[in-house]
Amino acid sequence: MPEKESIQSMFSAIANSYDRANEILSLGLYKKWYKELLKLAAPNDNDSIIDLATGTGNLAILFKKHNNKLKVTGVDFSQNMLTIAKEKCQKENLDINWTLGDATHLDFPNKTFNIATISFGIRNVSSIEDCLKEMARIVKTDGKILILEFGTPIGFIKHFYKFYSNFIIPIIGGIITGNKKAYSYLNQSSLEFPYGEKFIEIIKTTKLFKNFHFKPLFNGIAYLYYAEVL
Repeated sequence: MPEKESIQSMFSAIANSYDRANEILSLGLYKKWYKELLKLAAPNDNDSIIDLATGTGNLAILFKKHNNKLKVTGVDFSQNMLTIAKEKCQKENLDINWTLGDATHLDFPNKTFNIATISFGIRNVSSIEDCLKEMARIVKTDGKILILEFGTPIGFIKHFYKFYSNFIIPIIGGIITGNKKAYSYLNQSSLEFPYGEKFIEIIKTTKLFKNFHFKPLFNGIAYLYYAEVL
């Protein structure tokens, strides 16, 4: 995996075109997947929620629009991404706390949040285990963590997806953002990420969670993981 600084620089470079590229490259599916995550999270009034690797803030904003009583914090290590998140938030008059930070070293007290989420970001952290440990530390006992990440699809779609990922995504992503290298890296990191039971095993090895399970989305292009903090 590239150094943290190079990944930060990469995301900062594509920030202005990031939403448009995601919309086109995912065929809009990521919005449906976010709604699946929100449904599973089932937040209560006044719950405190933190969205790690929030990017341009789409998932954090979805939580706040779902229930304005939620206390929502979005964290990302790219200031450029957070700047766009803040602008979108202001346009919709939403009160969200945006914070610059690293998902593996969070500047929040123990047991602060009811729910912690990370979508399409845990594959880019310097240590998956450290990120999980931080999520367990900042979430209250019996609180929830939800992780949305890419996987490798099964069935008829598998071969089409591999072609689309290896050839189409870098080309179109490069055209939209002007940074083909970034989308080649993002594609490769998706293909190499442990998914399904393999990722659940990583969660289990931390010995910090219970009631873990996962759900494949759209034949396994993405996976939604759920666990509760011990």
